[in-house]
Amino acid sequence: MKVYLVEIGCYSDRKVVGAYSRKDAAEALMAQIKHAVDGCRIHEVDLDRSGVVLAGYQPFDVRIERDGSADVDRCISETDRGHAIFAPTAEDWGKTLRVICWANDEEHAVKIANEVRTRMIAEGTWGK
Repeated sequence: MKVYLVEIGCYSDRKVVGAYSRKDAAEALMAQIKHAVDGCRIHEVDLDRSGVVLAGYQPFDVRIERDGSADVDRCISETDRGHAIFAPTAEDWGKTLRVICWANDEEHAVKIANEVRTRMIAEGTWGK
């Protein structure tokens, strides 16, 4: 069985705005919103598949500074790996932000962490 997810946004800012059992229902929502939002698409997912993440994605632990410099490691801890299955998780460590995310490679992980960093700086939530 398949589920059709209507998504908006890009990379770590992607959000699911609808989930449907029929593709035509997902297409109807997408037709209504695609002109008003960026990155609108339908993502087809097999229900009850093994594994939660997309094939090829790996868990990464990124520590990023306010200036954008970053250190990246693959996640080993099962606790850390589980935190970011559906969205990146961020911990504010004062001068450093720790972001745990699933990504294709280290460069992709840093890009995701940088999006979280820039959003927190813009919103004024870093260090609060």
